[in-house]
Amino acid sequence: MGNDHLLQFEYVAWHRDPKLPSDDQDYESCIVITVRAADAKAAQAWGDQLAKRYGATSGEQFLWSSVELSTTPMEDVYRTSEWNKLPTSDPRLWVTSDGDVDSARRLGLW
Repeated sequence: MGNDHLLQFEYVAWHRDPKLPSDDQDYESCIVITVRAADAKAAQAWGDQLAKRYGATSGEQFLWSSVELSTTPMEDVYRTSEWNKLPTSDPRLWVTSDGDVDSARRLGLW
C-alpha cells in the first residue's frame, strides 16, 4: 500500500524518568508524533513499538499511549505542542509511517 492511501494519526506516548524526583516537572513527559497507517490499531502498534524502544534506550518507563485520527494539519497540531521532547523542532519531521524504520531513526526513536 502506498503512503497516499494511509490515514494520518496523532500518537502520544507518556514516559516517566525514574532518575528524577517525582516533583520535577520532567518526571513525566510525552512524545507526540504523526503516524501514517492503515488504521488506528496499526498506528498505535507502530507508535508503541517506537515509544517502548525509546524508553528502553533512554532509561525512561513507558506509561501509556493514545492515538487519534488527525483532522488538523500537522503543522497546527505541533505548533501548540511545545512540550514535545523529540530532538527536532521542525514539526514536518515528526512523522513516521507504519514500519518505516528510516523515519523512526530520523526521529531518534530507533
